[in-house]
Amino acid sequence: MNNDKKHKDSLLAAEYAAGILSASDAQEFERRLSTDSALTGEYEYWVERLGELSSQSPESMSPTVWRALIRKAIEDDDKVNVLPRTRFKKRFTWLALMVFFITCAIWLVSPTQFKAKYQTQIVAIEEGIKLNVQFDDVTDRIRISPIEGRIADNKDLELWAIVGRDEPVSLGVTDLSETQIKAIDPAIVNSISVLRVIITEEAKGGSRSGVPSGELMAVGYVQPR
Repeated sequence: MNNDKKHKDSLLAAEYAAGILSASDAQEFERRLSTDSALTGEYEYWVERLGELSSQSPESMSPTVWRALIRKAIEDDDKVNVLPRTRFKKRFTWLALMVFFITCAIWLVSPTQFKAKYQTQIVAIEEGIKLNVQFDDVTDRIRISPIEGRIADNKDLELWAIVGRDEPVSLGVTDLSETQIKAIDPAIVNSISVLRVIITEEAKGGSRSGVPSGELMAVGYVQPR
């Protein structure tokens, strides 16, 4: 494996472990992970290393901050010629220092790895919109991964959760240009066996009334992965 591919795979594994890969890249990574032992080693390494980072910071950092930390880590590994499969369980002084300064500067909370056990795919055929919604029932979060489609500039797509016959609960406006991870009410996750997810087309900024007021575009039924 040449150095360029090593670096690319290391970066992919790190961003996947941090939950910041795009939907399409995450799907491709998962496909390769099942057959590529070297990539599996990279992934396991980054789960360990980013776990150290999470333990030293408050609860979440933005994708931009994660990417800066990951690239700095890869640069440091290159300086000491550390191979992917031999870099386990080391603490780095730069890591503690960077986390300290980032924490003081932005006061964000660091994400744990996203582990999806349930999912649904929502497809609005006429509008050409398709997205995956995955649920982590351990950390009570969802990952919304757009696959294709776009919305008018003066409109927004809003995602709603419906438990049984209860009223819809907004999961927020969905950005079709990037993957989003959001916290949700644990009561919704606890009722996942009777959970539906719908999307509506709303005015810019989402429904003002707290209930769906725009056109219903699609419905998805949540299933185990």
